[in-house]
Amino acid sequence: MLSPDLTCVARSPRQGALAVALRCAVAGALAATAHGALYAEQSASLANVDIKAVNTVCPVDGRPVDSSIPPITGRTRDGKRVVIGVCDESCAALVRAHPGWYADDAVANLRHGAAAGR
Repeated sequence: MLSPDLTCVARSPRQGALAVALRCAVAGALAATAHGALYAEQSASLANVDIKAVNTVCPVDGRPVDSSIPPITGRTRDGKRVVIGVCDESCAALVRAHPGWYADDAVANLRHGAAAGR
């Protein structure tokens, strides 16, 4: 919360525009620093969370999911957010590029296109 001394308006008609601009810059810097610290704190706490993929079979090529590769978030056709596991970095790149293509297959624990009989 900003103190009343850091408002971005002139307190008197004689106050110069430079003083007002300086107060605005300080207030903005303080707000950005506080936001940055909050974001860093939230990111650090999320980094410690173990996010588990919904699948054990890679939706790209059907091999077992490698838990050492960070899972990718995607949305199914009905809008549900899911975490998709993959077997290697090349499959991870494909899923990152088009997570929606693979989300429903990950939920079904199938290789992409397997449900359609391809």
